[in-house]
Amino acid sequence: KMSKEMICTYCGKERDKVMFVIGASREVDWVINEGTGKISCDDPVCWQKGRDEGQARIDAHFKSINASV
Repeated sequence: KMSKEMICTYCGKERDKVMFVIGASREVDWVINEGTGKISCDDPVCWQKGRDEGQARIDAHFKSINASV
């Protein structure tokens, strides 16, 4: 059974419907963050944390690939 709500990984805020941007959004919104798969809510602080964490994960991945070449 699928959940009908979303919960922010960073603050615990709940949303009663499953509706989000996948990957990245240039504007504050509910996002499943690229690089981590974590959910961040429409609070600017959570959105930025999610974006920064996802980008750091992506950067680390590319750094490890480039180091092995």
